[in-house]
Amino acid sequence: MPAAVTAEALAAAASNNVDVGSLMYQFDNQLNRAGYDLKGLFRSIDIHTIGFLTLVVVGAVLLFDLINYGISVYLGHTSTYSSYGRSLATNAARLWEHRDQYDLSALGRGGRGLDSSVTNVLDSLAEAIIKYDEEENIVEDENKTKQI
Repeated sequence: MPAAVTAEALAAAASNNVDVGSLMYQFDNQLNRAGYDLKGLFRSIDIHTIGFLTLVVVGAVLLFDLINYGISVYLGHTSTYSSYGRSLATNAARLWEHRDQYDLSALGRGGRGLDSSVTNVLDSLAEAIIKYDEEENIVEDENKTKQI
């Protein structure tokens, strides 16, 4: 495949300080010959619709959190309330930490150069989220014991 050869040439050019502009031009030409039109793809994306849908989803999550918090205040269970976004991030981090146990280690793999660096970044993010969640739980437990 000429596109894969060009991608390797881009990586080699970046390490050898070769003019990347001409390589990108060649890469784009080879993709056009293979039937892929990157410029046309990006022209056909409707940014307004994507932005509006993103805004609607974020608004829905915030509204859902607000309604849940209102219900927990009404019922008197504010100490056990956890926002949907926070629990979603924590569960995603725990899933990433136990990816081998759930046989997710090969999911999305097969790339070349970014696999180890992306994995390191995701490992660090998951570790930070879990550490933050544990610290929050310790503070909440200390506050509960002080109230008793």
